[in-house]
Amino acid sequence: MTPPFLAVDRARIAYGALVAVHDVSLSVARGETAGLVGESGSGKSSLGKALACLIELAGGTIRLEGTDLRTLAAADRLALRRRVQMMFQDPVSSLSPRLKVRSLLAEPIRVHGLPFVGSWRRIEALMARLGLAPDLLDKYPHQLSGGQARRVAIVRALILNPALVVCDEPTAGLDVSVQGELLNLMRDLQAEHALTYFIISHNLTVIRRVTDRVAVMYLGEIVESGPTDALFAAPAHPYTAALIAATPTIDPTRRRAQIVLPGEIPSPRDPPSGCRFHPRCLHAQARCRHEPPAPRTIGDGRTVACHFPLG
Repeated sequence: MTPPFLAVDRARIAYGALVAVHDVSLSVARGETAGLVGESGSGKSSLGKALACLIELAGGTIRLEGTDLRTLAAADRLALRRRVQMMFQDPVSSLSPRLKVRSLLAEPIRVHGLPFVGSWRRIEALMARLGLAPDLLDKYPHQLSGGQARRVAIVRALILNPALVVCDEPTAGLDVSVQGELLNLMRDLQAEHALTYFIISHNLTVIRRVTDRVAVMYLGEIVESGPTDALFAAPAHPYTAALIAATPTIDPTRRRAQIVLPGEIPSPRDPPSGCRFHPRCLHAQARCRHEPPAPRTIGDGRTVACHFPLG
């Protein structure tokens, strides 16, 4: 059996006593667009950084094309970063304010020792493809608009011809019209360059539009995952249902009754016993307070970690 392009198995990420990601498992097929959603503080960005080898796992494995990222030597890890690139949530903050765009785009070429002429031609082609004028090369990051900064971040991510791009909130802070244009560009670039996307977002409208599969994270754990259409049509976990119900829509035939969750997401330093969601769950029973739910497979290719799934 061919292994998945990206496989995460019981991944654990800790910052001292704080466990940001706890025993997370998921897989992504080559050429797929996978999504990861959840409230702020759920561990989404930590997992994304681990996929790009920017932070270390405290346990578990991440395999890319069958290679365990934790076992890579330093030289092999540098080579891997040509295969995995990341688009950060704030593109301006992720770019050095002291360098012009020209130098920022040349940096990956220098770090990886690539032929400059051929690589720069690729940069020029990508800039033209993304509608970036050549005069932007002589500007500093703070002189770019939000849309321009996002496009520069895309160019920077694609310079090295990666196979996987981890996108952390790729449309945050953009007007709706700019979001739509950017998402269309990302989809076209995926087809043109055989990319696999892992998109992290709290914007479920974006996730529903662009992903093939989605995983829902709560307090460092995956509570539900599966094909995007099936998950949105009939969420099985109460947390997923609450997130979807809170998604705004202008279509009166698709409006749902809002589900108001009590309280706020607990601190990952002191997570609840049993099911981590039970203090906020409207369907919690005594079993939920003491016994962590094991993931179970349900219809439509979905997995849910809940003692009493909906539907």
